[in-house]
Amino acid sequence: MSELTADVNWIAVIVGFVAAYGFGWIWYGPLFGKPWSSALGLKIPDKLPVLAMATQAVGTFLLAWLAGVTAVSNHLATFILAVLMVVALMKANAFYSGRPMRALTIEIGYVIAMAVIVVAAQAIF
Repeated sequence: MSELTADVNWIAVIVGFVAAYGFGWIWYGPLFGKPWSSALGLKIPDKLPVLAMATQAVGTFLLAWLAGVTAVSNHLATFILAVLMVVALMKANAFYSGRPMRALTIEIGYVIAMAVIVVAAQAIF
């Protein structure tokens, strides 16, 4: 269990988490908010979806932490493999549920953007 915390660059994890989570505001706001919600037939909510945002924060932190763990052991390929696994599972879920491909493409794009951001934080810090 200590391999999950030993020598992890927590500054890079926190910076990557904050940057990737914050980027979500831009991604699902001015960049792709309208096309994403339109593809799903959603109306922009009047109040913030707190539970969804909290769950996203947990997932984003775990992604940043995974980047930190793989950075310590120089296993970037493991991180990339994990991200590709998530993307494949998202796509499979979309096929089963009939989720519109336009919405899925925006969602997958954000997962990949988050991965790039948290890896960049590890490289910079």
